[in-house]
Amino acid sequence: MLLLLTLIFAIIPLLVIYSWLKWEQEDAKMGISGPPTLPVLGNLVELWKSARSFKEFEKFLEYTKTYGDTFRVRLGPKLMICTRDVKIMEQIANDPKFIKSHEYRFFKPWWGEGLVLSNGEKWMKFRKLLTPAFHFQILERFLPIFHEQTDVLVEKLKNLEDEEAIDVTSYLHSFSLDVIAETAMGVKLNTQLNVQSKFVDYNAQVSHMIYKRIFNPFLANDFIWKILGYERRANHYIKYIQNYIIDIITKRREILLSSDLSKRPKRSAFLDIMLLSDQQISNEEIRSETMVFMFAGHETTASTLGFFLYCVAKYQNVQKKLLEEIRKNEEEIKELTLQNINSYKYLDCVIRETLRMFPISAFTPKMRTEDLKIGDIFIPKETTVMTLVLASHMNEKYFESPEKFIPERFDSEVDCASRNPYAYQPFSAGLRNCLGQRFAVLEMKVAAIKILTEFEVSLGWESFRVDRIQSNTMKSKNGIHLKFKKRF
Repeated sequence: MLLLLTLIFAIIPLLVIYSWLKWEQEDAKMGISGPPTLPVLGNLVELWKSARSFKEFEKFLEYTKTYGDTFRVRLGPKLMICTRDVKIMEQIANDPKFIKSHEYRFFKPWWGEGLVLSNGEKWMKFRKLLTPAFHFQILERFLPIFHEQTDVLVEKLKNLEDEEAIDVTSYLHSFSLDVIAETAMGVKLNTQLNVQSKFVDYNAQVSHMIYKRIFNPFLANDFIWKILGYERRANHYIKYIQNYIIDIITKRREILLSSDLSKRPKRSAFLDIMLLSDQQISNEEIRSETMVFMFAGHETTASTLGFFLYCVAKYQNVQKKLLEEIRKNEEEIKELTLQNINSYKYLDCVIRETLRMFPISAFTPKMRTEDLKIGDIFIPKETTVMTLVLASHMNEKYFESPEKFIPERFDSEVDCASRNPYAYQPFSAGLRNCLGQRFAVLEMKVAAIKILTEFEVSLGWESFRVDRIQSNTMKSKNGIHLKFKKRF
């Protein structure tokens, strides 16, 4: 026993020294510095509080001010390179050898191996197959659905008292879920008639649980994940979500089989493209793609629309200017088309500024299949590289007074032309940019125009401020509490 204890106490210092020397050598080889590390633990202790509160992006932003645009952190033995350097971000966006990082394996039980998680030929196959679903002619065909579902949302808001403060989050999630189901899936869900949707709630729950594994090396371990009961709970949520999606696919398949082939639209929507494709697509692949798109299509749009309404409520001068633009085009509101929606220039600026301060995701992890040298920086293969989207959006080099909400910064053609295009990535960029970004922005514009036409939007109470967190997507931990006062 004494011999064993002696060996343990002899080995521990050796392990500490070895890890310290190894990390020193790695940092020197990479040409990247970062916050001081503890032996074995790395930066885990320092990042723990931020990780537990889902605010890693705040710590990363702090690190850019101390260690520059590119730095490294260590979660125990795991190395992460974090960057907002536009040259590196451009390389990540356009280099096909940058693929999804190891962290995405946590999402496979939920999302399968579809467009989001796949690489290489499989990714190319689905990207090519599904891109036509977002052609501008398809988007124009969706406008009546955007109108109809927004009208349902407006009527629900009209039932509120003028001074009634509500958390609008559930309203917006139900709205966006109904939109994505009817447009992309061809199925009417009527979720807005029942704001408390299990599908929305369970997606949020499993998303939150899986995200924990990215920055928690203990939960990243499959055995610990299982014995603590997380796997069982996650599987419960995933099973419900999968059955929900299977039901949607079944209903749409029945509709397509029973319809007259000659009456089908020449350009089919998302789910139809897969169901009618002459390529060999398995039921599992269809389910995976549908599951991801249903989640991404309602979660991201609802969150961004919520942040948009929060911003126009907080900055009444912005809301006043938006209303002036809307009233100039009042005759067009009942018959909004792609052409006249694009004429709302200030609205476009406000949405873009909202996405600058509240991007879909504060950071995105990738890794490269081979070593890479960019200038003086060396990136070892299969190392997680975080594109710091929010930190880039807060970079004073590209955005003057970045802490201030200034939509006009996107109104200046000179300013936009001089800004590096990779400094602003609300929907990612390059080869794997968001397939549905035009769809999402168009949906938000229709909703914003109709809501602001009907209501004066204000904060639920004067001191209310959103509490940003990152849980796969950016959202408000304390909800979005607003008042909707009827204008007429």
